[in-house]
Amino acid sequence: MVTTLAGGVFVLSSTASSVRFKAHVWARPLVPGNGKGKGSERGDTLNRYLRAMIDHLVYAVKDMELAERTIGLALGAEFSPGGRHPNRGTHTRLLRIGKTTYLELLAADPENATFNGARWMGVDLLPQAINGKLTRWALAVTGRDEAPELSTGEWQAGSRRLADGSTLRWELTEPGSRPLVAIAPFLIDWLGQPSPAQRLPDAGCRL
Repeated sequence: MVTTLAGGVFVLSSTASSVRFKAHVWARPLVPGNGKGKGSERGDTLNRYLRAMIDHLVYAVKDMELAERTIGLALGAEFSPGGRHPNRGTHTRLLRIGKTTYLELLAADPENATFNGARWMGVDLLPQAINGKLTRWALAVTGRDEAPELSTGEWQAGSRRLADGSTLRWELTEPGSRPLVAIAPFLIDWLGQPSPAQRLPDAGCRL
C-alpha cells in the first residue's frame, strides 16, 4: 500500500488493490508554502517535518465490523485488534500505514455499559448518512517541550487495554469530543514505549 498526503486529502492505496480509500481532514497546508522566497521554503520544510511526525489518523465509525470489512477489502489489508478506552467509551482496530504511523478505526464500545459521557474524537457526532469519517490526526513527540507551538490543548495521561490484557500508556493533548472534525492535530508521547505502529504487522502500507 502506498499512501500520500496531498491537496488536503489523506489517500490510502494498496499494492493489493486498485481501489483507493480517501479521507478528507483539512483544506489548506499546515503552514504557508509552495511559493517563492525564504518564508515559503521554511513553510515547505516544516510541512515535510510535520508529515514525518504523523503518528496516527483517527477514523471514527458507527459500525466497526462494517468499516473494517469495507476499508480492509478496498485496500487488500487486514486490521489488527486494538484495545479499549474504558474512560472514553470507545474501542479500536488498527492498521499499520508506515514504520511509525497507523490508521485507527474508533467506535463506541458495545461492551462498556458503564460509560455515560461524551465519547471522544467525534464518535457521537457522526451524521446518520455515513458510517465513518476521518476526525482527528496525531503528531508524535518525545516530551511536552518538543513542539510547544503545535500544542492545541492541555496535556493529560491516557491508556487502553491491549488484546493481550496488558495496558499501553501515553500522554497526549486533549483531542476533545467536539467538533466532529478537528483540523489541527493533537500531540502524543508514548513515554519511551514502542508505539502501536511499531507493534503492528507490516501490511504493506505507507503514508
